[in-house]
Amino acid sequence: MADRWKILGQLQVTVFVDLNTYYDLYEVPLPASKSIGDVEVSPKATSILTRTLVTSLVACNRSAAVQSLRSKLVAANGDETQLHGLSNVPVGGTDIFNLGFVLSPGDKIEVLSFSFGAVDLHLTMFGVETTSSSGPN
Repeated sequence: MADRWKILGQLQVTVFVDLNTYYDLYEVPLPASKSIGDVEVSPKATSILTRTLVTSLVACNRSAAVQSLRSKLVAANGDETQLHGLSNVPVGGTDIFNLGFVLSPGDKIEVLSFSFGAVDLHLTMFGVETTSSSGPN
């Protein structure tokens, strides 16, 4: 098992589309396939499984207007959960959201940012990716 502290995702939102358009910030990698097309891979092949501990989300407002931020978790099965409701990041301000939850393979974090002025919000998500491998039983 290997742990990697890392920047999970970075995004600069400069365009507001509508209140239903979310942007992907991070997605947990899916396990490697044990086959390629119709051909099965060697029985000694391993599959890498990744789980991710999301520790924080940093939002930096570089515009001249208050930026509103909303984020959600989209599970691998398609279920959606709001992570936090509407948060306002002040002009020239930086907010840090301490999160502390674990994501499974295929789960992803999506964000929505909007304002009543120019949009320029920089987002960085931090966490730990834990990988493990397993061979055939």
